[in-house]
Amino acid sequence: MGQGYVATYRGNCQRTGEYEDAGVPDLHGIAWHFQTGGPIDLTPVVADGVVLFGSADGFFYALDGKTGERRWQYPTRGRVTTPADVAEGVVYVCDDAGTLYALDLQTGKAVWLWDNLSWPAYEDMLALAPVEDREWIAFDHVLDNWPPEEMGLNCPTIYGKKLFVMGGDLIIALSLVERTVVWWQASYARTLLYPAVANDILYASGLYDQSDDMLYTLRTETGAHFWSSGASAGPGLVNYEERDWVLNPDSVAVRDNILYVVSYEGIIGVDLSTGEEIWRGERGWLSPNAYGRETALAIGPARVYETIAGLDKAAPMAVSAYGRQSGKVIWRRPSELDTRTLSHSPQLRQPPILAANVLYVLQKGDTCCALDAATGQERWHIHLEPGMLAPVCVADETIFVAAGSAMYALR
Repeated sequence: MGQGYVATYRGNCQRTGEYEDAGVPDLHGIAWHFQTGGPIDLTPVVADGVVLFGSADGFFYALDGKTGERRWQYPTRGRVTTPADVAEGVVYVCDDAGTLYALDLQTGKAVWLWDNLSWPAYEDMLALAPVEDREWIAFDHVLDNWPPEEMGLNCPTIYGKKLFVMGGDLIIALSLVERTVVWWQASYARTLLYPAVANDILYASGLYDQSDDMLYTLRTETGAHFWSSGASAGPGLVNYEERDWVLNPDSVAVRDNILYVVSYEGIIGVDLSTGEEIWRGERGWLSPNAYGRETALAIGPARVYETIAGLDKAAPMAVSAYGRQSGKVIWRRPSELDTRTLSHSPQLRQPPILAANVLYVLQKGDTCCALDAATGQERWHIHLEPGMLAPVCVADETIFVAAGSAMYALR
């Protein structure tokens, strides 16, 4: 990888789960591992050969990707629970105490900080809201409690010259040049998760309740809603009861002008020009009601890959490959995973990761497994420290994966 390359969360800001790297088709073993003082429940990112991640021990770490040696560490005010993002030599990190850190990639020194004290005043904040949405009731809910005393920030996402962060039920766009709020948008979601961004549209999904999750489609320049789905759902908002779309808000991806989302009925492909469903993966023998939020996806050039964790022992985890043209199952690989330990934990979503025709999946809470993406046949697997909760990162022909309180490099 050349200088300036960033292996970001799920490979790109479209969140397809595909990395531009040769990966590790044949495993030789653990190249190194680095122990921290607390659990790591996020995917690392890699920039210019530096592995970047936060730990529950209160530090954000930068390691040498080749040796695992610590280059620097930075103390955070709260827990870092989502991956960082990197642009032009600056690492952007959010924590649940409401602080955004901009850190120098090489030295770890703070370039600037943005926290709860940095919010604009009420009148300025109102002026930064999209004009057409200011009468929406969700805005009243936000501004009636302004400024927020405590609001955790998460999911920093860079697109163009803007940095998008999620703050509770808010979507916030910051200028990377002026370091100020450009616009903000309110939501009804309890928790907003990683957005996908493509063609100047941001697709932000969030947890609402167990049967009603939401998808927001916003213009990156103004924050205005892009789609509208009817008055009952609010402007530009799609909810599960109306459209049967979003089941796992952490698995929304865009490829070739198609938005892919996970629903109870399977993976759905939506034409971004019209908002109409044009593709659906055929589940076959898999019962639509047997699966929970752990279902996740990756989008390759010719296939769509899905991991499904069942809600009971009779519905074990499966990995499926669908044709991107037909939606038909090309192969399906059951596993021995007893999903009774997964079904009640919203953190245990395990999106598959694709690199150079190899699919990387996590199984049994401590096993990293590589499958041939064309056939589903296992190439290798390795047992690590229990506690893997996030997909791997693939960069520099290495697999970087957190397990328990350690970061591992596999080659």
